[in-house]
Amino acid sequence: MLRIISAALLAFIIVCGSSGYGQVQTFGDWTVDLSDPSIYAAVTVNDSNHEFGQYCFFDKDSSCDWFFETNTSCTDGSKYPVLANADSEVVYLEVLCLGEVKGRYANVFTDFEKVDKLIQASKRVGFAVPLHDNEFTVFQWNLNGVTNALSAMRTAAERRSKSIPKSTRDTTII
Repeated sequence: MLRIISAALLAFIIVCGSSGYGQVQTFGDWTVDLSDPSIYAAVTVNDSNHEFGQYCFFDKDSSCDWFFETNTSCTDGSKYPVLANADSEVVYLEVLCLGEVKGRYANVFTDFEKVDKLIQASKRVGFAVPLHDNEFTVFQWNLNGVTNALSAMRTAAERRSKSIPKSTRDTTII
């Protein structure tokens, strides 16, 4: 499953980097990209060019995840604590490192509902990530437009999920 998510995220980043030929909409600071039929995304980019957002992929299980990608290294498959601070509350979270993807490191949150609730009720969010030697890096993003962006992406994802025929083909899980 980790390899599927990593492959999906790689495809997502490639799509977002070349979204000129697909369905792309902007809502405030957020961009919704529906150009790849296997991955839909609602993302924002901060002033340091780091991405934060939600992506939904349709390969096998039609699931959505919150993620961020930065230049702060992490070990593929490892989990890390994160302290989230937003105008609505402060929350302890955990991320799973998906490894390096095109020179950046991708992290997916392990508790979708907690992150979703925090984001929906806030105007800005910051994530404090522990580093070596008692240091932290704080990544911050504006959430202006997030509600409309998520609504547009989720509506499209729901329609897409309903249109995917359920296969009865045998599968091998690695």
